[in-house]
Amino acid sequence: MGALLVFDLTDRESFENLTYWLQCLREHAEEHIIIALVANKCDLVKEDESKRQVSLQEIEKFANESDLLFIGETSALANINIREVVEGLMARVH
Repeated sequence: MGALLVFDLTDRESFENLTYWLQCLREHAEEHIIIALVANKCDLVKEDESKRQVSLQEIEKFANESDLLFIGETSALANINIREVVEGLMARVH
């Protein structure tokens, strides 16, 4: 079983809420679930770095401390790293 835990790089609150959503996943999902952390909307950050509200260091630290798979920042709109995240998650689930 695998799950995607997604937050918006341009919305600090979405990052701060990850602890809650991670706790929910761990309480209600299979014990050995693989969870991929998805830092979305990197297209907006690449256009204007001032829109970034969460640093890469913070993301990596949270992923490491929470034992989450983190492939890199993504953009669903611009199709950046979406395939890599899904394939990375699937490779660990199987």
